[in-house]
Amino acid sequence: MLDGLRSLLPDDWTLTHTAGAEILTLEDDPAGAFFPDGQPRPKVVVPVEPDDEMIAEAVAAREAAVVVAVVGDRIELVGDGRSTATLELVGGQRALLEALAATGTPLVVVLMASKPLVLQAYVRDAVTSASWADKELKAYRHVDLAPGAEETVELEVPVADCTIVDATGARIVEPGAFELLIGSSSRDEDLRSVSFTVAAA
Repeated sequence: MLDGLRSLLPDDWTLTHTAGAEILTLEDDPAGAFFPDGQPRPKVVVPVEPDDEMIAEAVAAREAAVVVAVVGDRIELVGDGRSTATLELVGGQRALLEALAATGTPLVVVLMASKPLVLQAYVRDAVTSASWADKELKAYRHVDLAPGAEETVELEVPVADCTIVDATGARIVEPGAFELLIGSSSRDEDLRSVSFTVAAA
């Protein structure tokens, strides 16, 4: 990304950069560094807490004409068996973005991610005959806006997407009460809720 920006900038522009935030470290599995047969266990990912000094160095970019913040995944978070327990940016990245946004300097965020993040409308089945997820990501939209611009975004969630898997393993839509949850995060405090009902066929 850094090389790409350098190749595109006009000659009279100056490009400076800093790490801003760490994402993760790799540590030995709590069960031990080796399996009982002596084979090495894969290391586990541990998110890194925000670093105040690194963020302060990045916030010094308030003197810049524009800030480009590149956030997302590392290779250790990509591929089969690399699921995360959160849809948030891992490590100190969210704190970094919040600090950069607070400077008032024009901010461009470049997201390089291998999985959905908190961009993503959710559906909650209020009453269900089978245990199911508390909420499921069902729709999201990517919208490019000019500085200062506003746009009303429409999200479509078909009734066919309001499914559960019942005790027989069949995926079905049950009639009853649902909630449509819209916001910037899967946390309840970040979501606005609208109730709707699926009628029996």
